Amino acid sequence: MITHSPYTHTLRLCRDRGNPPYITVSDRALNKLYREIYDACSGGYSLTVPFAQRFFQLAQRSAMDGRGAGFVGQITANAFMKREFGQPLIKPFFATEVDFTHVVDTSGAYVPGHGTPTVILVGRPKKRGHALLVRAVRGVRGEPSAPNPASDGYVWRAIVDQIDKPGSASDWVAVDDLQRNRYFNRFPWILQAGGLELVETIESASGDRLKDDSSRIGFFGDTHADDAFTLPTSGPLACRAKELHGRKANKGDQVRDWNATEYDLMAVPYGDFARLLRHEDLDPAFLRHMSASEGRALASQHVSGAGVTSAPAEPGGS
Repeated sequence: MITHSPYTHTLRLCRDRGNPPYITVSDRALNKLYREIYDACSGGYSLTVPFAQRFFQLAQRSAMDGRGAGFVGQITANAFMKREFGQPLIKPFFATEVDFTHVVDTSGAYVPGHGTPTVILVGRPKKRGHALLVRAVRGVRGEPSAPNPASDGYVWRAIVDQIDKPGSASDWVAVDDLQRNRYFNRFPWILQAGGLELVETIESASGDRLKDDSSRIGFFGDTHADDAFTLPTSGPLACRAKELHGRKANKGDQVRDWNATEYDLMAVPYGDFARLLRHEDLDPAFLRHMSASEGRALASQHVSGAGVTSAPAEPGGS
C-alpha cells in the first residue's frame, strides 16, 4: 500500500516487504556512492546494509505521538548481526530509528537455491515510542537435510507453529519476548537460543579480557614461502631459532578451549612496528638458511616445472 505525503512530496509505503541482494559492491564508484547516501554503510559492507536502511526510510513514518508508522518486513543475510560492518546499522540506526516487532532467526531453515544464513526483520520506522519487548524466534538446531517441499522443513514448521507462543521451545527454535535494550540495542546480535545469556555469564565470571593482554588481534601476514619461513619446533634449526629470527606462532587449528596446545616457529625478519630489518641487521645464519631454501625451491622448479614464489613475509593489517 502506498500513500503520498503532502508535506514532503514523497511516496511513503504503509507496507514494505522484500528480500535484498546479499552481495558486496565491487565497483569502487558505486561503493563510494552508497557510502555517501547511506550512513549505515561501513567497512566491507554488503548490499544488505543500504537496502535494510532504505526499506525503513521508504515506509511511512509515525506521527508525533508514535502512531501511524508503516510496517517493513524483510528476509536478509544475517552477516550484519556479527560482522564489524553491521555495527553502524544496528547502532545507531536500528537502535534509534526502528521499532522492531519481530526478529526471526532463519539461519537454520532450508531456503532452496542458496545456503546464506538469513534472518527475518519486521518493524516500523519510529524515533520514539519503541516497544520494550521484541518477539524473537531464536535458533536451536538447523535443518538436518533438504526437505521436499521446503515449506515442510522442521525449522520452518516450528517457526510457524511457535511464533504466537512466547515461552515455547522445541528441538528447532525457541520463542520469547525479549528486552529490546538488552538483546537488540547492542552489537553483536546473538540469536542462538541461550547464546547471549551464556556470553553474559562468561563475561561476568571473567576477571580479564583477551584484548587487555593482546597487543594485536587479527590478520598478521602470509609468508608466500612456508618451506622457508616455517621452522621445525625441534632439532638443530629449532635450537637456532633466535639466530633465524624465529618467533612462536599459533594457527587457528592449534587454539582450542581458550588454550594454545601447540605452536609453530616462524622466521620473522621484522623489527618493531612490522618494519623489515635491513640486510646488514639480519643474522648470518638467517641469510644462509634463506639461501639454502631458495636453492631447494629452484631445484624443485627445475624438476617439476612448477612456479615458485619466494617473496618475504608480508605484514598484514591489525
